Amino acid sequence: MINRNAFISKLTRRFSLRLHMTLILMATAMAGATASKLLLMAGLGNPAIRYPLTVLLAYGVFFIAIKFWLRIVVGAAAVHAKTSGSSLPDLSSLSPSDVSAGGGPSGTGGTFSGGGGKFSGAGASGSYGDAVPASPSSGGSSSGGGSGSFDLDLDEGIGVVIVLIALALFLAAVFGAGAYLIYQAPSILSEVAFDSVLAMTLTGKSKSMMGPEWIGSVFKATWKQFAIIFAVAAAAGITMHLIFPQVTRIAEFAQILMKHL
Repeated sequence: MINRNAFISKLTRRFSLRLHMTLILMATAMAGATASKLLLMAGLGNPAIRYPLTVLLAYGVFFIAIKFWLRIVVGAAAVHAKTSGSSLPDLSSLSPSDVSAGGGPSGTGGTFSGGGGKFSGAGASGSYGDAVPASPSSGGSSSGGGSGSFDLDLDEGIGVVIVLIALALFLAAVFGAGAYLIYQAPSILSEVAFDSVLAMTLTGKSKSMMGPEWIGSVFKATWKQFAIIFAVAAAAGITMHLIFPQVTRIAEFAQILMKHL
C-alpha cells in the first residue's frame, strides 16, 4: 500500500504547489469574469442574481482546473511509472521540467496561466465591472435619492458609501479566501493527488486517477471559502440593486461615485 506521508512529502518537495494553486485560482477568476460578462450580454443585468451565480460557475471551473492539474502532474508521474514497470507513480523521477513538457490540454503546461490578469483583479472588481458596453446611467439618480432608490429614501451619498462598504467586504472575502487557499495549497493539492493515485493503485487502472474520489477532497478543503465568497457576493449584489437599481456594472457605479468625489 502506498504510504500517504511519504507520497505527500515527496510531492511537496518536487513542486511549488503554492504557485500551482495561484495559477489555478487565476484561471478560476478569469472564468468568473468571463461568466459575468456573458450573463450580462444575455440580459441578466441584476447584480443580486448575477454575482452569486458567477461565483457558482467559477467554483465549477475551479474543479475543472484541479482535474487538469491532476492530469498534468500526477498523470506525468503515472507515465513514468508505466514506462519503468512500477506499480506506483514515482514522483522522485519526475521533475518540474517534465511537468511543463508533459502536456496538458494545450500541450504546453501553461494550462492555468491563461491570458493573464491577477487574482485580485479578475476575481473581484474585474469580474463584475467591465462587461459589454452599455449606455451610462448619467441621469439615473437625482441628488435627493431619486426615483428607483431604496425604499428608505436614502440620500445618494449615503447609498454610495453603503455600496462601497459592501464591495469592500466582497474584495476582502475574495482576497482572504485566495490567500488561505494559496497558503494551504501544499496540503490541499497533495491530498487530492494522493487520493487520485490511491484510486489508481487499488483498481490497477490509470483511468481511475481521473475518477470522482478526488472531488470529495477538493470540496472538503474549499467549500467554506467559496461559501463565504458566495454569501458576500450575494449581499453586495443585493445591496447595489436595492440602492441603485439602474446600475448593472461596477463601471456604472463608478460614474455615480465620481460625482461625489
